[in-house]
Amino acid sequence: MTRISAAIVLAGALLASALPLSAHERFRFVGTVVALDDTKLLTVKTKVSNADFTAEIQITNETTIQRDGQPAPESDLKAGVTVVVDAWGDDYFDLEALTIRIVPPIQQKD
Repeated sequence: MTRISAAIVLAGALLASALPLSAHERFRFVGTVVALDDTKLLTVKTKVSNADFTAEIQITNETTIQRDGQPAPESDLKAGVTVVVDAWGDDYFDLEALTIRIVPPIQQKD
């Protein structure tokens, strides 16, 4: 009986430790770089539900930056550059970049 109880406790602990990882949501932003500061906080002007939104997304050592399918340096993230950012976080105000793709400017529909 003790082995069964130990197995149940262990299974519960493993499940509980996995829950915080699944609490993060994935986000995708398409927009224009406003700034990249010294703390690697990327500011992107975008739209969310057809409303203007400025996203602040943290770049980490695990973030990949690409242009034309090739690795690109962080220094390419200059104001005015169009990007597609895949990020994750708890909400729109707690974001960490997973991948950043530098893309050609997107034509706005009139």
